[in-house]
This record gives sequence, structure tokens and C-alpha cells, in this order.
Amino acid sequence: MAIISWPDLELRQQNVSCAICQQITPLQSATAGPYDANGEQAFACNQHFWSSTRLILGWTDFTILQQERRAPRPSPIAAQVGGDGRAATHG
Repeated sequence: MAIISWPDLELRQQNVSCAICQQITPLQSATAGPYDANGEQAFACNQHFWSSTRLILGWTDFTILQQERRAPRPSPIAAQVGGDGRAATHG
């Protein structure tokens, strides 16, 4: 997806990190993608459009990583404790 409007002229001068290859690139050489786990807009270098496989897999890896960062993680103790607060027994 292309960036079609600029909220601020200064924003065009900004450099961004590519979510796929982590290279720093000028914003005008990047394409907007999904949001990260913190709700920030993610960008990818336009060069990734030369390889659709790398682009698709790159955004897929990014999205999975962001979902893992957003998901609540159960504590190791919770896995060992039964629903009534007592240690779970097996067998």
C-alpha cells in the first residue's frame, strides 16, 4: 500500500526502520504496513516489492511476532496450579 497523504511536511523527512529487514530508510522510500504491538505504524522498504515472496513472508513474520508480543503470557506457576489454587495432580 502506498502512502497517499502526509499529515505534516516534516514527516516526509523522517527515516523509518523497515519491519522486514530492519534497514533504516527514508519514509518516502517506504510503504505502510500493519501496526506493531504498541499501535505504531510499521513500514517496509519499497525494495521488497521486487520479491513478492519476501514481502509476504516478511509481513507474515512481523505480524506473528507482534501478536506474540500482544498476547498475555501465562505464568509458569499458573500452569502448575489447578483452578482451585492447589497444585495440580496427575493420575
